[in-house]
Amino acid sequence: RGALSPGGKPATDFPVWKTITLGTSRSVKDLRKALGDGGYRISDWASDILGQRALKLAKEETEVALVKTSVKELGFPEGATYKEICDRALELGLHLCPAEVGPQLRLQYPDQPRDEWLTIAMEPIPDSGGDPLVFAVDRGRDVRWLYTRWGIPVNFWDAGNQFVFVSK
Repeated sequence: RGALSPGGKPATDFPVWKTITLGTSRSVKDLRKALGDGGYRISDWASDILGQRALKLAKEETEVALVKTSVKELGFPEGATYKEICDRALELGLHLCPAEVGPQLRLQYPDQPRDEWLTIAMEPIPDSGGDPLVFAVDRGRDVRWLYTRWGIPVNFWDAGNQFVFVSK
């Protein structure tokens, strides 16, 4: 569209960062096994929402093109709420990720740089306690995690936080 986000990038300036395949696991059990076999850690919260009914896996293998962008690049140099971040991305033609992107990105991004923390922009999934969570893919010192972050609409994110969306 070429529209500018206030203080941000033109919508056309969000290049595809990575393409991954959804639907490679027939069940959450298979997905958990693949993560374990790959040496990835799953936080307790990520494990919880992996087991929730709201998590749907693609029935067929499907490629999705992903965009990685910061809160600042979306036009929020002082930071923004989760709702503002998602709303702006949608205005710019990006899409929220299916929840399966979280665990699949973890599996398909083994060379993630150290100290990179990526939040998956998605519809939050309530955990067993009812708290809305979104997946995150983190690489700490020597550990690669499938993790979660708060998906509360008013949760505030700093300008440097990185989010993953589906490309238009």
